[in-house]
Amino acid sequence: MTREPTAALLLGLCRGQLDDAARAQAEVLLAQPIDWDLLAELAALHGVVGLVRRNLVTLDARASVPAGAWQRMQNAANQIAFDGVLQLRETERMSAALNRAGIEPIILKGHALADQLYADPLVRPSADIDLLVARSDLARAEDALAATGYVPLSASKRASQLQQSYHVSLYREAMPGLQVLLELHWDLGDAICFATTWTRGARGPRFSRWRACRLRSGAFSPNSNCYTWRCTCVSTAMSGCAGWPTLPSC
Repeated sequence: MTREPTAALLLGLCRGQLDDAARAQAEVLLAQPIDWDLLAELAALHGVVGLVRRNLVTLDARASVPAGAWQRMQNAANQIAFDGVLQLRETERMSAALNRAGIEPIILKGHALADQLYADPLVRPSADIDLLVARSDLARAEDALAATGYVPLSASKRASQLQQSYHVSLYREAMPGLQVLLELHWDLGDAICFATTWTRGARGPRFSRWRACRLRSGAFSPNSNCYTWRCTCVSTAMSGCAGWPTLPSC
């Protein structure tokens, strides 16, 4: 069966950096039968095409990949690049609208964070845009964004999120059949989740650290010299909960 070496190779190619041991392991796996169509499908499904392609090139293993599988990964990479350019354009539009309303948003994670941490933008795809505003500015922010076409996914979902969540979900149809999703935050986490976590006792899962750090400012468009962009990286470390591994500091 080729499924096990295929899965093992995919995991190995998802590393940010290939050290000597990782390279040796990958070379052993590359010598085994690999289901390249499955690997390409899974890489696209899990958003790791950028890492997989980069590491295959690093290993000088490009020739080992059948043309069809490589093209599927290339198509997925092209989609990531297209989505990224669109999201950066939309982030600029939204930031400008909020600035005109006297609101200075903070960009959370996504391409703003990826710009700080990764040399290759394909390594860190993003499905939506996250902006943080003060809770007191939320209504004005929604009005400003509505003027640019961003509306709630539904009235009932918005009402539920206002009561139980820490963001509202908005969207705009940027072009026919293509929606851009925005999560407009007024907080960084679910208050109910935090309260439950903190009260579960010393033996249960609890937050050992909540750390937010502001990263350096930078422009995300050659034409956006008139805007200053701020982004926030949130690093949460959990103790006693296997499902929440410790994340690296910013």
